[in-house]
Amino acid sequence: MKQLAKQIKKMSCGNALITFSLMANDAKNYENMHEAQLLAIAGCGELSFDIVAFSCLSKLADTTDSHFDVEGNYAKWLQNITEFAGNFFKRYPNVEITPLFTYLCHMIRDEE
Repeated sequence: MKQLAKQIKKMSCGNALITFSLMANDAKNYENMHEAQLLAIAGCGELSFDIVAFSCLSKLADTTDSHFDVEGNYAKWLQNITEFAGNFFKRYPNVEITPLFTYLCHMIRDEE
């Protein structure tokens, strides 16, 4: 785990947007990686945390995937990314959560 954290910290210094976008994509696709990802980004700086929040928001705003599965339930990817985002904002409360709430309020207002 420590080696993974060192690699993520090293990669995020030069390519933070790419690194955390891939991390959010993995969080979207796999539900069992959330805790390891949150532990790995613990050593990163404040700007990195903002980029993680932006990456989560961009994955939520991606309209290429349907929000519902064939049975009418919420899609698994949507449950995964919201669980990751919730755990992220719970673990790092200093990260600005206002953009996420603004996006969700606009989606509710537009009845999507």
